Amino acid sequence: MPSLAAQWAIYCAGLLALTSIIGLNIYFERGTVENYEIKLLEIQTDIVQKIFDQDIIALNTVLEDLRITAFPIPDTKMVDQRLRILTSALTGVRTLSFYDARGTVVASSRPELIGRNFAHRDYFTDMKQGGDAGTLYLSRPFKSVLGPWVIVAGRIIVGPEGKFAGIVNATLDPGFFKPLLRAMLYAPDMWVNLAHAGGTSFLMVPPRDNAEGADLAKPGSFFTRHMQSGRDRNVFQGRASLTGDHRLLVVHTIHPAGVPMNVPLVIGVSRDTHVIYGDWRRNAWLKGGGGLLVALAFALVLLSVQRWRYKSDAEMARAAEELARRDHFLRMVMDNVPAMVAYWNAENRCEYANKAYQEWFGKTWDQMEGIDIHELLGDALYAENEARIRGALRGEAQVFEQGRTRADGAIGHTLVRYVPDSVEDGVRGVFVLVSDVTELIVTRHELERRVEELHLLATKDALTGISNRRHFLEQASMELVRAKRYGKPFALLMLDVDHFKAVNDTHGHDVGDEVLRSLGAELQGTVRTSDHVGRIGGEEFAALIIEADIENAREVAERLRQKLYSSCIDTRTGPVSYTVSIGLAEYQREDDSVDDMLRRADLALYHAKRNGRNRVCCYGEF
Repeated sequence: MPSLAAQWAIYCAGLLALTSIIGLNIYFERGTVENYEIKLLEIQTDIVQKIFDQDIIALNTVLEDLRITAFPIPDTKMVDQRLRILTSALTGVRTLSFYDARGTVVASSRPELIGRNFAHRDYFTDMKQGGDAGTLYLSRPFKSVLGPWVIVAGRIIVGPEGKFAGIVNATLDPGFFKPLLRAMLYAPDMWVNLAHAGGTSFLMVPPRDNAEGADLAKPGSFFTRHMQSGRDRNVFQGRASLTGDHRLLVVHTIHPAGVPMNVPLVIGVSRDTHVIYGDWRRNAWLKGGGGLLVALAFALVLLSVQRWRYKSDAEMARAAEELARRDHFLRMVMDNVPAMVAYWNAENRCEYANKAYQEWFGKTWDQMEGIDIHELLGDALYAENEARIRGALRGEAQVFEQGRTRADGAIGHTLVRYVPDSVEDGVRGVFVLVSDVTELIVTRHELERRVEELHLLATKDALTGISNRRHFLEQASMELVRAKRYGKPFALLMLDVDHFKAVNDTHGHDVGDEVLRSLGAELQGTVRTSDHVGRIGGEEFAALIIEADIENAREVAERLRQKLYSSCIDTRTGPVSYTVSIGLAEYQREDDSVDDMLRRADLALYHAKRNGRNRVCCYGEF
């Protein structure tokens, strides 16, 4: 037997090894928690970025179209009406306005702004003094004359002589972005902040006092460090200057490809580090305390063994009693660790199972001791694990995930480790370590479900269930590319409910919504499954008739018109009938974008309206 000094040297070496293992385990667990949370936050910022990219591209396209086609203004009332229609169709836009070269509003979706002069606003002076007609300008957030904090996105209008003639701008509506950002919150301690690249906070969800308009570009702040890095995305951890608490923050710059902008937007998604590391901190204390208790227990055992060497038989008996007490102590520790632990010998008989292991299978220790593993698992589960058990008995460690049924019938998800108990002459048994990861798996599935819900929100119209404007235009753009490549025809159908305002005024907006839902369903049911339909604004709908010429499209449109004309819908106020006017435009090879077809179909729809409504009109027939 080693000398007293040698025994203590071995003990100290073991204690150092145990401390190192526990410390490394705690360290790596913290890294795992941090990396997992960073990944979740990065997923949220990616979703926000994609949605904002699509909205900015759509907004820039509309402003470009208005900049080119609607100035100088031929008919102020018509332009005001068009701006109101576009404002209701564009997600996230509060106001659309035209300013002349002196900064006076000459047309707007909000009549109360017409005639007001905003030449003193920074966004107007910036675009007037050094603006580029090809650039989308984003102003710093400011408090608008209508009340809320807003950001203005604008494009410069160049007159016939190439001089500055005014601007067309859109005021971004913070009320639209709040539900979108609120959908990103998967934990109560989260917040999301949208800011201008100049450092001014635009919107924070959940709201905080003085967050709107706050200066984020302070020296050493997360925002300043992100902008100085030159990278699109950064991860920071520490005290947040905006809220003063410790946060884990993912910051992402929003600058959609193909859209020249004077400055980008910046999105930040964060969580409270005290909450993130709460479970890890408790586990660290538990493991550290458990390691300390084990070390103390071994020290006491070592002292007992040394006393046993120099004591009489009576003292040896007392030492044996002490050892039994220590064994009970270790069993108590193992019964309270947050994992299932068991030991199976080479004959597949159970020699140890902690309390958690017994409770999972609904058995007592008397029932578990010596039980055969095949009998415990049952035929189906044993057949699934037999190859892994045999591999472990050959000395091959096994790690795998598995769904298991608890004793109460509930389905749980587990991470299982088979650790061979190897000795010089072979393997004498297998340690089974099982961790219950049900909550983690459920959380992952919930996150996947939320991502799917966000996709539906981004592509479907909430009222009718058909494609929204943005998704419909994306499908139309793809059909345009396909038509140019393969030379196949298609047509665009635009329709509008006749006298829809009268329906709302007479029967109420609830009935108006029923009319729109009915129209969406009838439109979807009239076209083929290969065609595309969408609601592009208010009571205005559209459809793409694929691989069809104008006559085929006219037949579809006329069939839909007659069907609606001859039917009515039952509502809470009684039967309601309605008609539609339909405009058609056929794809032409010189079309550069869907906007060309939309303009022709819109003119045809306008002609149908002027000629008595409840009719189909094709572009080129008037």
